[in-house]
Amino acid sequence: MCEDSSGSEGELWRDTDIYVVDFFEYEKYVGVWFVYKDGNAHHTGFILELDKTTIEYEASGTKGHPLDNINSIQKGDPARFEFDRQIQAAIKHYKCGESGLKSA
Repeated sequence: MCEDSSGSEGELWRDTDIYVVDFFEYEKYVGVWFVYKDGNAHHTGFILELDKTTIEYEASGTKGHPLDNINSIQKGDPARFEFDRQIQAAIKHYKCGESGLKSA
């Protein structure tokens, strides 16, 4: 996704913040928030399977939910509360740039 910043969807991903919010090494699920530069956010998850031959993870996406313009949602709103809590407790924060995914 970030590596394709010059492709047809490149502008969508450029400057996107990616927060890994839920991952335990003994589980196969990881939760992720994508926060786009236009203020929209999307929460989704991935099922990870370790390929024992290549020693790399293969990811399959799960159904998620969007939040339109996260900054316009009031702080007391349940969706905003969930977003804020998970972002504050994020395990890892990445940013998509023209040169790919970087740790933020």
